[in-house]
Amino acid sequence: MKKIRINRLLSLFVAGLILSTVFGCGAQEPADTEKNRQVKETQNETLEYFSLTETYQGSSGEWLSNVKCILPNQKENTINVHEVADSSQYPLTIYDKQNEVVYYSERVYDNDQLFCYDLKTQESVQLTDNIYAINYIFPVKDYVYMLVAMQNTHYLTIVKYDLNTKELSVFDREGIWTFNLLVYDIYSGKLYASACDVKEQEAYTEAYNSRPEEEYDDNFTPPDYTIFEFGEDFYNPKKIMTTKNEYIRRMAATPDGKLFVTTADTLPNMDPEYESFYMDLKTLETEKALNIDEVANVSEYIYFLPNDFSRIYFIGSDPNSNSRAYGLCRYNINSHKVELLYTPDIGSVNNCFLMQ
Repeated sequence: MKKIRINRLLSLFVAGLILSTVFGCGAQEPADTEKNRQVKETQNETLEYFSLTETYQGSSGEWLSNVKCILPNQKENTINVHEVADSSQYPLTIYDKQNEVVYYSERVYDNDQLFCYDLKTQESVQLTDNIYAINYIFPVKDYVYMLVAMQNTHYLTIVKYDLNTKELSVFDREGIWTFNLLVYDIYSGKLYASACDVKEQEAYTEAYNSRPEEEYDDNFTPPDYTIFEFGEDFYNPKKIMTTKNEYIRRMAATPDGKLFVTTADTLPNMDPEYESFYMDLKTLETEKALNIDEVANVSEYIYFLPNDFSRIYFIGSDPNSNSRAYGLCRYNINSHKVELLYTPDIGSVNNCFLMQ
């Protein structure tokens, strides 16, 4: 299979070093198609939905990404939204149900760029021309936020594309930080991102690559990671916590104003020790949380829904299941059981985002 990656460009930029020394894309009326009527009929019943990217190989050998809309707690909950050719380095899509468009990454020459497909006009347009690779896409009001590597750079940064002015703003053009996660808090409208200092990362990588032979079996020790809160002032995000030699493995916003955080003491392929906690986003106080990695196989995608505090939604699998099917799951904290909500018949789930 192709392109099943956990930390995607984090693996390219970090693990690789270790191992080797708009048109039409603003707010619009949705098309009056059967598919869109299905979506509109559910809008009075639920606000939250999962936008899921399912990648598979077509009959002619080409790779395709199927965009799914999954509505939690609905009997008929899966809608096929659109399908795009998978030409990018990492299959990435997101469905903006409010404006009836799909944003996705597509290969242009040797670089991946942001595209927008309008479900009403059935036309696609390229929005950017100076990005190298894209890890996350989040449409938020008049902007599209992304975690990207810009062309001719070796670090990951946060950018936002203005749908009105067609301008791309880059948070860090100097390469001070390199980011590994970006999550959207649908409850507050803010975004949270984790990053480490580029020079510190290079120093830790060099120390690991030049370690003496008796330490060859040792795991890689990461640098400190900082969580940033991006609000209205894009260029001045708030630093809300810093780890001590630990990755931020995943983050998820809760409806009651907290951030679920999982840290790891080494790379995902080195059998790390995980720790999870809740952080109150007003007081920044923390409290211990369920260590989800002890009860399920979990990717970086994890979510909490309103009025459903007894369940944790995630992309992963149940380690106790005979099928070991990988897809959208939820863990019941009370019953201690994993329920598989969606898994593809063919292909693989690459990513999934909670939207509103």
